[in-house]
Amino acid sequence: MDASDFSGIAAIAFAFLFGLCACGFAVSAVSGFVKSDSIQRSAGAGGIRSRVLLSGFPPLARLSARILGFGRIDGYFEHICQRVSLGGGKCSKEAICSDVLFAMALLLFAGAVFGSLLAGIAFAACLVAGLSGWAVRGIERQREAVREALPEAVRAMGACFHAGFSLRQTFDQLKVELAGPIADLFGRASDAMETGSSAEEAIELIRSSQSVPELSFIAVALEVQHKSGGSMRHVLDAARESLEGELELRRSLKVQTAQARLSAQVVTGVTFALVGLLSLMTEDFLAPFFSSAAGMLMLAAALAMQCAGVMLIRRILKVEVS
Repeated sequence: MDASDFSGIAAIAFAFLFGLCACGFAVSAVSGFVKSDSIQRSAGAGGIRSRVLLSGFPPLARLSARILGFGRIDGYFEHICQRVSLGGGKCSKEAICSDVLFAMALLLFAGAVFGSLLAGIAFAACLVAGLSGWAVRGIERQREAVREALPEAVRAMGACFHAGFSLRQTFDQLKVELAGPIADLFGRASDAMETGSSAEEAIELIRSSQSVPELSFIAVALEVQHKSGGSMRHVLDAARESLEGELELRRSLKVQTAQARLSAQVVTGVTFALVGLLSLMTEDFLAPFFSSAAGMLMLAAALAMQCAGVMLIRRILKVEVS
């Protein structure tokens, strides 16, 4: 028996053992999800979706906790949880991490079954990159929606101050006049004051609820008006003009960097997807790279250049307007 036969037998044994473990985990997870779903539905809870987002995949809970000890990985799943919360869902980082690990394990197992473990690795990388893109785009859309509504919010605040509204009345009026995420923000501040929170706590809620620096100005204006009660009409008019100019600059930068952002998405996603598909369609597609040390070095160099290109493009596109 030569080395190629031995490696083939080892690969089949590994795939078989991995498949047994994955099937066992899948059966226990599905039975747990179904049982929990029936209990949650009888209690009026969300069912399987809530189980997946809040409890995750229990056999991988300990591994997920260890993985989240790394700062960058923890930030990655923090973004995903933040995106889920924007859609009205509740989740935990540990649950999402275990779900992603389970999905990656299934992709690796599927790749091994179809004769290309490399394809499973490529599709798992696509899964990680796709989740990251989905989370980042959702959070950025939320921030942009808040920024776009800020000039109108400042105008409405000026009208409320001129009419002599109290802070609570100002929150209620802004909740009615505005729309989208910023209306929900003022609605939460109004609800906080209704449930007994102080004005300072409600203003702090506005300041810290969104990762938008411009909201700090809104919070300062509300705090000054609440404490002093003086006229801020001219100050608010100047601030509104400044916010409108900043929004126009952001729109211009977004248009001018659209091609580079598309290039980053193509370089990140399409490359791994093509490697996975070609590995499934063509047997031993990347075998020459693993046949010698020089091939492995070339493959490592290609992956390093791929990662460096993505990081460089993202750094170029990271333009902050201040």
